[in-house]
Amino acid sequence: MKKSLKTGLFALAGVIAISGTALLVAGCGDDETPAPPTSHIVSCQDVYVNGDRWVDLSSTSVLVLSGQNVVVEAETEPFVVVDKVFANGVECVKNQDGTFSFTMPEEDVTVTATYKDAPEILNARYDMAWILSPSQIAMAEEGAQQGFYYTQQKFSVTFGSRSHFNNKDQNGNMAGVEIFSTNESVIPNESLIGVKSDSVTYASTAYFNVDLTNINPGTTTLVFIDDYDRVLSKTVTVVGYGEAEPENLRKVQLTVDLSGISEQQKDCSFRVWFSEENSDAYIQGSVYPSVQWKDFVWADLIDGQKTFEFYYTPDHVFSIDAGYTETPESMYHSFDIQGGADENGIISFSEDENLKVVEFVS
Repeated sequence: MKKSLKTGLFALAGVIAISGTALLVAGCGDDETPAPPTSHIVSCQDVYVNGDRWVDLSSTSVLVLSGQNVVVEAETEPFVVVDKVFANGVECVKNQDGTFSFTMPEEDVTVTATYKDAPEILNARYDMAWILSPSQIAMAEEGAQQGFYYTQQKFSVTFGSRSHFNNKDQNGNMAGVEIFSTNESVIPNESLIGVKSDSVTYASTAYFNVDLTNINPGTTTLVFIDDYDRVLSKTVTVVGYGEAEPENLRKVQLTVDLSGISEQQKDCSFRVWFSEENSDAYIQGSVYPSVQWKDFVWADLIDGQKTFEFYYTPDHVFSIDAGYTETPESMYHSFDIQGGADENGIISFSEDENLKVVEFVS
């Protein structure tokens, strides 16, 4: 964690407040006076992860009388929240104002805390925000090797109205930014392939990749921090290969109309493709391939038409294409699109639309 972020975050020190009044009551007619409560030491253990302080349990008083109420305040980094606070292993009471309290025992106390990931931070100052940030990614197929596009998942951000100077470190990665995982048993930090930008001097966007060959099932939070102490975070769940489902995934139906092709072409074999146009947005190891296709022949059609079902998500860009081949060994020749999609085959479905007819001609 960069020092500037921690300095600003922990500027407000927590306190331990002591309430109650110690009373010395002299017994009437007794020869002895009851012993006063004994003071004991309270010490707080901050939570450090990889040398960075994520939870600060600060104290302004170290001596507390037994029997007194002790109030503890905790400050955290923005991507985590305090889960529980303990006094010598005994869970403290969480107060309505977000503080924690316990009754001082007749012994020294060590205050500790546990944390959990905070809700996602999807945007920050000056319109910094995630561009590509899938909520679910998949492990690479067993035996797959590192370094290939299909064993990496891309995440990207925009720096908004405050561009970032693209100064590079010795590895060619953007200097002054930091990425890490809050749960390295799911996504180790070593699997986060450094931040880069295609810009030469001032970067308006940047990206990094996750090595899918070195991740494990579970949930973690990926954190992105820039030189202006702006923080983005994204909760990411890792599933097995072939199990990832993009958000809003659904199935749609496409009716291919080949009634306008030539008589000669009707003796050929046909194929229809439904493809993701933005390869960066495609989630590797999804329940569907980046290019979905169906094979058929003229005898399968009714009145020159056949309906197929494909996976679709409105957040991605899809295209449709259809073609024919005279022999299985020959390449496919594409038909022209007559209607139902634009000239490049780009097609989209509205929220309540699940069927489109696409006409193809010779």
